[in-house]
Amino acid sequence: MGPGHVALALALAVAAAAVVVPAATARAHGVPWTVVASGSRVGSAEADAASLLRTRTAVRAFSSLLPLEEARRVAAVDLTRSALVAVVAPFPSCGWSVRVRALERSGTRLRVLFAAQPPAKGTVVCEALTRAYVVLRVLRSQVAGVVRAVPIRA
Repeated sequence: MGPGHVALALALAVAAAAVVVPAATARAHGVPWTVVASGSRVGSAEADAASLLRTRTAVRAFSSLLPLEEARRVAAVDLTRSALVAVVAPFPSCGWSVRVRALERSGTRLRVLFAAQPPAKGTVVCEALTRAYVVLRVLRSQVAGVVRAVPIRA
């Protein structure tokens, strides 16, 4: 293999890498968000859940799980421009929270990557089943065509 072959092989490798990178980023892209409400409530939840809320009916149904002040803040979001993404996770005691790390759109799915944040060390917490939640505002155009939100603990 001569120097010409090495140069050709290198050029082909660079061209292949240039093709692979855009294809990978086209499959999933980040969706920016703003936190509207977050906290926790005593009560059980079956499993991690994520919901995409685009209608007043859906917002009202979810808001029944929130404290009144946060429910009002969530209800005030303009759904003609924005949609809401809600994440709920169950925990064995009070003091836990949910922190979203990323929203990734992949086709008709919105992957919600989140981390469970335990209570601070030394904090006295109640021993009761609790569900922590976070509600995010996203641009409606960013989730057009999305049919399902999938929670992923990361």
